[in-house]
Amino acid sequence: MFDFIKRWINLTVIIIYKIIWLFSKIQAAKFLHFCKFWYKLNLKNPRTLNDKLQYLNLYYRKNLIINCADKYKVREYIKECWYEQILNKLYNTYDNTNEIDRDKLPNKFAIKCNHGSWFNIICNNKKTLDVKKSTKLLKKRMKKDFSKFHNER
Repeated sequence: MFDFIKRWINLTVIIIYKIIWLFSKIQAAKFLHFCKFWYKLNLKNPRTLNDKLQYLNLYYRKNLIINCADKYKVREYIKECWYEQILNKLYNTYDNTNEIDRDKLPNKFAIKCNHGSWFNIICNNKKTLDVKKSTKLLKKRMKKDFSKFHNER
């Protein structure tokens, strides 16, 4: 029962957010921020990390922020700044899950979608990985577009 109520509240918040977003992206960001963190978003004098991130998301219009939000593109920027030594080893990049050759991956690895947070598959032992489940999960996550929901560029 509690799970049903939680889903109903989340759906209600999403619907209200979408309606507000049609009129004002700033007010929509303030509404969603309050629903998520239970304090008022301060865009005039941002103090918390969340305030600053929302400020940048709403007002900063340089391509650097787009490139740094992309897990793959940011690697190129880090290399240009001469900090390549801090990067983890990148085994490969893929456009879809069918391209992944799991035999070539090490025993421990992570597969990350470059467009979202928490979209990672962490594998501590390749032999115990549920390939069907992880592939299905990755396909589902690849369909998500945060720019449509979180007003991200």
